[in-house]
Amino acid sequence: MNATLAEQAIAGQRVLFLQDISRLADARIAKLRNDRYVETTLFLSGSDMSRGVMWFTGIVIAILAALVVLFIVIRSHDGPMEIISGGPFQSGELIEDVKDWSFLDGFQTVEMQTMMPQRSRTMWIIVHDNRPYIVSSYMNTFVGKIWKRWPHKVEQDNRVIIRADGRLYNFALTRIQTGPLIEPVMEKFTEKYSRIDPEDVRTGNT
Repeated sequence: MNATLAEQAIAGQRVLFLQDISRLADARIAKLRNDRYVETTLFLSGSDMSRGVMWFTGIVIAILAALVVLFIVIRSHDGPMEIISGGPFQSGELIEDVKDWSFLDGFQTVEMQTMMPQRSRTMWIIVHDNRPYIVSSYMNTFVGKIWKRWPHKVEQDNRVIIRADGRLYNFALTRIQTGPLIEPVMEKFTEKYSRIDPEDVRTGNT
């Protein structure tokens, strides 16, 4: 091999060596870019998650605040709002010395306010032998024990006010669990609304 061929061979090796270095540099740059991309992606994902948590927390707080406001409004409302208990009566004409209570049978529901606590709720009502009767069912169930506390409060203060068609009537409740009245009264409730088992009355569930 003469000098010219040797120089050419060395020059070729240098070119290959430089090309290898260039490839290695390109690979390192690509890896660095990829690592930075991954880090950036993770950073952005973390930010998105933080924003999602903050958004969800804000929604929960807003819902809780709305529920608190709704609770305050309901508790101060003049009477119940359908199945949701309300505050004490603020309107109505007090009627006394009623001799015939049969007219209450014409109402599908009435509003009743207890004195302890002063809350009002919507009630079913029937009249039997000129005496009004209301009913509270499912008292021994899990939901009933949470939702229906007023029957137990009435044992301490049995005074109530019935409001029907804007008129107020004072009553004193007496709970009936035994005796001959259970069958006919429950039959009338069944005819007017839905079946109520007299045995539920005897066991305290109604």
